[in-house]
Amino acid sequence: EVVANSGCHVILMHAPSAKSDPHEGGTYAHPLFDVYDMLAERIAACVAAGIDPAKIVVDPGIGFGKTVAQNFALLARQAELLVAGFPLLIGWSRKSSIGKALQADAPEPPPPGERLVGSVAAALMAAERGASSLRVHDVRETVLQSRYRSYPVLDENEKVVGTLSRYHLLRPRRKRVVLVDHNEKSQSIPGLEQAHITR
Repeated sequence: EVVANSGCHVILMHAPSAKSDPHEGGTYAHPLFDVYDMLAERIAACVAAGIDPAKIVVDPGIGFGKTVAQNFALLARQAELLVAGFPLLIGWSRKSSIGKALQADAPEPPPPGERLVGSVAAALMAAERGASSLRVHDVRETVLQSRYRSYPVLDENEKVVGTLSRYHLLRPRRKRVVLVDHNEKSQSIPGLEQAHITR
């Protein structure tokens, strides 16, 4: 009611634990589908409560009740979360999964302050997969690397044909629709009528 009456934006984040520690929990049949379904349920509840769908942002909750492998599986298929039609907020910055990926053979991951390289790389991959907002600690480094990767590449006629990033699209990637099966529950959610997620 507070959000609906105030007209402010609301961020819905996936965190499976019902306990005081949001990093606990997390039993999944399939991480992507389970995260999608939970977010879809909360979106429907918010819309039913009178919250303007245009004010809703979703966050898959990287690092919250998920293993390293599950976190990276979500990153790999992150674009499929966009089919719900809501902006994505992603927070990879300095997460323990970054540290473990940087030093997979070490007994302990490097401390948060030494995870810059992986944090920037994951943030940019998330942006290239359609995230509209990024939560980062190292703002300057992330912005500079984003500018570099987005630098235009010209052909012999000086026409822009792409960017330095092989994944970067000149058209917003979040406009892409992934074709798949959907269930009755998802059909009732605004914006999902023409959007499906692969199962």
